Amino acid sequence: MKNLIVIILIMAMFSCKSDKVLDSLNIDKDGTTKITNAGFFKKWKLISYENRKALSYNVIMELKPEKNERGFYILNGKSTINFYYAGFDFQEESKSFIINDISVTEIAGGKAEQEFETDYLNRLAKVGKYEISNDNKSFTLITSDTTPKKLYFTVAE
Repeated sequence: MKNLIVIILIMAMFSCKSDKVLDSLNIDKDGTTKITNAGFFKKWKLISYENRKALSYNVIMELKPEKNERGFYILNGKSTINFYYAGFDFQEESKSFIINDISVTEIAGGKAEQEFETDYLNRLAKVGKYEISNDNKSFTLITSDTTPKKLYFTVAE
């Protein structure tokens, strides 16, 4: 019995130590790399499109470092009328940014707001790249269209 307790204590020590080693290397237990310092994991406010004209709508997007059940990082927010949710993945080296499975609530609204929201969600679905400022206060999503469209964000307050 005494040997069993000693073995359990030794196993507990090594499992705690291995978790600390994994944490220091930014690796999850399943072997995937943790991204904890990416500057875009926060709430963003859409300020303009590629024409750089200020938008009159309050559109918020939040990027979370947690992953959903499908293994994608979590993106959610509030558009002109509806709330939306999606998964996303990115590559820091190539600046690729892919949004998957956008889901939207079904709240009724005015025609202009609905048209804006449809355009916004269509742009999100076509995003292929991102840019982030050195101070992590400006974030741009770029569509992979033949003529790329841009969505400019600033940190939401």
